[in-house]
Amino acid sequence: MRFIVIVSESHAVISSERSSEDGLLDLCASGAARESAHMRSACMHATSDRAAPAFVRALTRGAYTFVRELYMLLSVPFHTLSFMSVFGLISVLPSLGLIRGIFARNVDLSEGRDPYASEHTIVVLNGERSKGLTEGSLTHRKTPWPMLEDISETC
Repeated sequence: MRFIVIVSESHAVISSERSSEDGLLDLCASGAARESAHMRSACMHATSDRAAPAFVRALTRGAYTFVRELYMLLSVPFHTLSFMSVFGLISVLPSLGLIRGIFARNVDLSEGRDPYASEHTIVVLNGERSKGLTEGSLTHRKTPWPMLEDISETC
């Protein structure tokens, strides 16, 4: 139904354009301003517009307008749907490794044993338990670390 309305509107516009160009075509036929390049261009354009039947031209213009309106009608929901699907996929991606790990291993936590016990790794550095950050571990520095009291005095 919308297509018929668009074609009839296009036919009315084309008929109006053709009736307004009648004066220009009369000037072209009489040979007025034949020396002007702009006038010759306008005469050729008006004559070429008259060459096509009005109904065929209205049908072509109406089809183009209908397709453009249909595209605009369908593109907004499609863009929204594609944006939402990409956003959903991006929000799920970080948890896919966890989901795959749970389902791929068939983890049975009901027995109370650790299914990953064979995968634990313990790394011991320096062979002993570290005593933390001490003054002896910072001997490579040329200036000693300021003490808390020294910092409060400078502020």
